[in-house]
Amino acid sequence: LQDLSLFKPSQTLGDAGSFDVATAQGTAALRGIYQIGQGVLPIHYLLDDQGRLQIMTQQTTAWVLKEAE
Repeated sequence: LQDLSLFKPSQTLGDAGSFDVATAQGTAALRGIYQIGQGVLPIHYLLDDQGRLQIMTQQTTAWVLKEAE
């Protein structure tokens, strides 16, 4: 489902492994998940150790979440 309204068949979520990312406090281990399938460009999600989305990339676009100060 996209936006809870459009069904996109043949989608696959897969494990992309773990990545260490340098931060101001040291390093953070992020778990990678990818989404591929008919009707979407490949999307990569990077989750923190609590399963919260931190980074999302799609083609030449990326979203990075920053902790509130």
